[in-house]
Amino acid sequence: MSMVALTTYQGEIELQTLTCQKLLASVVRRKHTCAYVVQLDSWRDLTRAFASGRSLFSLSGRLQVSVICTHHAVLTYAFICEDLMLLLLLTTPSQRSLAETLACAASCIKDPEASVQYLRDLMGPVAGCLVENASRSDLKSVAHQPDVIYMVCCLLERLRGAARATQPRTQKVLFEMGHTVMNSLLTLLEVYKNQSEVIYMILKFVVDFIDGQAVFLDGKETSVLMSFCLRLLQIYSSHNIGKVMLSLSSTLRSESQSEKYKDLRALLRLLTNICSKDLVGFLSDSNIEGSPDIAEVIYVGLDIVTPLISLDLLKYPKLSRDYFVLMSHLLEVYPEKVAHLNRDAFGRITGSLEFGLRNQDGDVVERCLTAVNALASYHFKERLGGRGGLGSQVMESE
Repeated sequence: MSMVALTTYQGEIELQTLTCQKLLASVVRRKHTCAYVVQLDSWRDLTRAFASGRSLFSLSGRLQVSVICTHHAVLTYAFICEDLMLLLLLTTPSQRSLAETLACAASCIKDPEASVQYLRDLMGPVAGCLVENASRSDLKSVAHQPDVIYMVCCLLERLRGAARATQPRTQKVLFEMGHTVMNSLLTLLEVYKNQSEVIYMILKFVVDFIDGQAVFLDGKETSVLMSFCLRLLQIYSSHNIGKVMLSLSSTLRSESQSEKYKDLRALLRLLTNICSKDLVGFLSDSNIEGSPDIAEVIYVGLDIVTPLISLDLLKYPKLSRDYFVLMSHLLEVYPEKVAHLNRDAFGRITGSLEFGLRNQDGDVVERCLTAVNALASYHFKERLGGRGGLGSQVMESE
C-alpha cells in the first residue's frame, strides 16, 4: 500500500506526506509489529526502491520545482525539461521522514549482522550518490541548475533522516555513513556558499548527526568529527556566509521573516551539540594523545556567530532561545576560555547576557542566569586561588 501511495499517486503530496510521516512511522514504532513487517517482501521492495531511487524518481515534461533565486534570496519557480536529470517526487521533508523510518527498522532485525547489512544496503547508495555528485569534474558549472540543487537537497534530507534514527546497534554503521560524506559536504559547502537553503540542510544534517552520535563516540571517532566540524566552520567563515543577516535584520517584522536566517540558528545548535556534556565529559575523562581541542572548535564557531548576533536579531524568540542555550552551555563548560577572549568578543557576550536578563521569555532569563552564575563562580574560584579570574577583562574595559 505504501509503495502504491508513493509511486502511483505522484501528485498527491498530502497522501505521500501521510504515508511517510504517519503510516510507516506508526508501523516501526511498535517493536513486535516492526519485527514482523521487516521480513515481508513488500518491505524489502520499499527499501530497495528507496536505495536505488529509481521508483521514487521521475521524468516530467514540464515539472515545477521550487528553486532558490540567488539574487533575490526568495523562493521562485523554474520549469525543467524532461531531458534533464531525474527529480525526486517526494518533498524533502517526506524524504527525511521516510529515511528515518526505514533506518529505525534496522533495530527490529534480531541478527546484529543482518541489521548492519540492512542499513548499509539502505543508505550506502544514498551516501555514494552524494559523494559521486560532489566529485564531478563539472560540478561548479552544473551545481546551480535547479534539478541538481533539488537532487542535492533530497540526498541531504535522506542522510539527515538516517542520522536521526541513530541507536546503539546502528551507531557504528551510521558513523561510517557520515564519515563517507564528510569531505563531500565540505565541497558542497564551498560550491553552494550563496545558496542558503543548501547551507541550511548541510548544517542541519551535521547537527542531527552529532546529536545522535555524541553519547557513543570513542576517542578516534571524536577526533574525526571535531576535525570535520572545525574545517566546516572555517569554510563557513572564509566565505562569510551569513554576512547579510545583520544588514537585513532591521527589515524583519515577524517570526516567519526571521526564518530566512535559519542557517544561523542551525549553526548555534551545532555549537551547542559540540559543547554537550556527552562529548566534553568523554574527552575530559580520557587521556588520548592528540585528542581534538573541542574548545577550539567551539570558539572558532563563536567567533563567527557573535558578530552576526545583533540585539535586533535577539528579539526573535527562536533565534534568541538557541543563542542563550549555547551561552549557558558554553559558560558552564568553558568559563576560562571566555575570560581570555578579546575585549570586543567578551563585551558582545556580556552585552547579550544583559539583554537576555530583561527578556520576557522565562526560559531565556533562566539560561542567562545560569550563564552569569557560571561566570561568577569561575571568577570567585580563580580569585580564591590567587589568580586573576575576570580581572583582565575589567582592566581592559577601564
